[in-house]
Amino acid sequence: MNIIRFLAVLMLLGLLAGCVGTKPAVPEGDVLLPEIDIVMVKENADEALKLAQEARLDVEVVSGRLTEVNNQMLNFSEEMASVSGAKVEEIENRLAVLTEEVKNIYRELDTLRMRIKAPKRSNEPAVFDANVFRPGTKEANAALSPDERKYRTAQAYFNNAKYLNAAVAFKEAFNANPNGAFADNCQFWIGESYFNMGQYARAIANYKKIFAYANTDKADDAQMRIAICYSKLGDNEQAVVEFKNMLNKYPQSEYTEEARKYISQLEQ
Repeated sequence: MNIIRFLAVLMLLGLLAGCVGTKPAVPEGDVLLPEIDIVMVKENADEALKLAQEARLDVEVVSGRLTEVNNQMLNFSEEMASVSGAKVEEIENRLAVLTEEVKNIYRELDTLRMRIKAPKRSNEPAVFDANVFRPGTKEANAALSPDERKYRTAQAYFNNAKYLNAAVAFKEAFNANPNGAFADNCQFWIGESYFNMGQYARAIANYKKIFAYANTDKADDAQMRIAICYSKLGDNEQAVVEFKNMLNKYPQSEYTEEARKYISQLEQ
């Protein structure tokens, strides 16, 4: 009797062990899903989010450095238009160092973009070119007056999207002859150079200088640009004021219809 009980207990234990070790059968046609470790998935997601946030913070820090260095470069380059030749070499050396720093910052930004899977830059970055301002052939330059040569040099930089160089070159052309035939145009294109660099406050200051020239044909262009700059700066109230000034002061301007559209959008 004891033997029978012993064998029965063994059989019961064997059945229990089989139940524990056997996975439930999957009905035919069903898909067996893999087991998911919820805790591990959450930890991985948290870590990925943390890395993305750190990378974005790095982008902000590096972008701040880039803005600061670009401003330094612009200040140095402006000095070049007004100082004597004795200091030019020193300033050019400082510019060269800053230019390399800007290039390194752009490389860091590209690396950070890859880390956070951000889209690549559509355009190459604008980096100041400290080369001598002498585009074009010697023969073509020789046929121009000194004022026009400087003006065309600046135009060449602007047309090639080298806005830092253009701002400096237009200032150099203006300073060479503030009352010359190209003075008002130089002043306008200095504003345009700042505008294209996103420095709208500086652009406004230079556009306003156009109004000092009684016979300029750039007054309505400058007024329109001033209004757009305020819009870019987020000051929609002042932008509307400036667009209305454009309509009142220059009713025959080619920009009247565009100004009305801006006013309609901003006053909604």
